[in-house]
Amino acid sequence: MRGPFIAKSEQRIANDAPFNSRYIANVLSLVREHRWFFLTVALAALALRLFFFVDFPAVTDDSHVYADLATNWLQHGIYGQTQAPLIVPTDTRLPGYPAFLAIIFWLFGAGNFKAVMLAQIVFDLATCLIVADIARRMLSTRAAKIAFLLASLCPFLANYSAAVLTETLEIFFTVLALDCAVAALNRMHAGEAGSTNAGLPPASPLPPAFCCARMAASC
Repeated sequence: MRGPFIAKSEQRIANDAPFNSRYIANVLSLVREHRWFFLTVALAALALRLFFFVDFPAVTDDSHVYADLATNWLQHGIYGQTQAPLIVPTDTRLPGYPAFLAIIFWLFGAGNFKAVMLAQIVFDLATCLIVADIARRMLSTRAAKIAFLLASLCPFLANYSAAVLTETLEIFFTVLALDCAVAALNRMHAGEAGSTNAGLPPASPLPPAFCCARMAASC
């Protein structure tokens, strides 16, 4: 027997179906609907991150390791560390962050850590929007606004963006994967609700990995 909560969830998903058709359209629609709130909070978030960027930039020993890998990869085609006079191939670090650094160094010059931090600030602000979208999909627009506010003004996230380390990109892609997973589950639920209302048996559940891949392809 279907309870009122399930019925309400199915109705909300059905009502949001056109709004959920494309990820970027979803986010832009949410921002346009509450433009002054998102603009004000985004400016505050940017100011907080620029404060850490100016006063507390973090370039650690690990940062130099990643930068060395990126520079050697970019300039010599070798994913390795400098051990003068040689460049020794290594697998001590995964290539994701060095690849990101290599792109920044190619665009703005080798060793340009300021450009790296500014790019990470952009990724971090995008993370806040994705967090808001997860809250919108799972709860409501009001929850999305609260989530955006909390993520934007979180000092830990802001501090990470001013450090030449992997955390900012790790959080961005983790949140993006969760958002795609939530969207895929919502679509599955909406499909099951539609087939039930039409008098058809519910669709068999798909493997989670397939759902995430399918959602990512359609975003």
